[in-house]
Amino acid sequence: MKHLFGLILWLFFIPIAISAQQPVASPTPPTPVDEEEIGCGLRTELVVINVWVMSSKKGFLRNLTYKNFEIYDEKTRREVEFFSFDGQSNQYIIAFYPEDYALDNKWREVKVKVKLSAEEKKEFGKTSVSGQTGYYPNQN
Repeated sequence: MKHLFGLILWLFFIPIAISAQQPVASPTPPTPVDEEEIGCGLRTELVVINVWVMSSKKGFLRNLTYKNFEIYDEKTRREVEFFSFDGQSNQYIIAFYPEDYALDNKWREVKVKVKLSAEEKKEFGKTSVSGQTGYYPNQN
């Protein structure tokens, strides 16, 4: 009986030990795609503009939202894609995607306007926006 039990264990563990030692096939690495091979490349650049907004009655305005801002890139209105406020520096960080520009290293003028309701205009007084006035397209 002892020998029969040993034989059964031996028959059970030998196939497990053999299969554990067989090499596992490694996955095939992906083939890199060359942009020239497919004929086009997609280039997208997010432009980040830092601005401060001051009012004649309240000083730095700290409670504006992205809806209060309009961005004009070379006099063309752009959508706000990213918006944040840094309370420590009283700075608004606004980003947008430019469209249809050549990478010619020419300065692009940006104008940021603040839109306020009639009530906000009365509360804040005259407002002014200061900060970046443009950018150079990234050449990298």
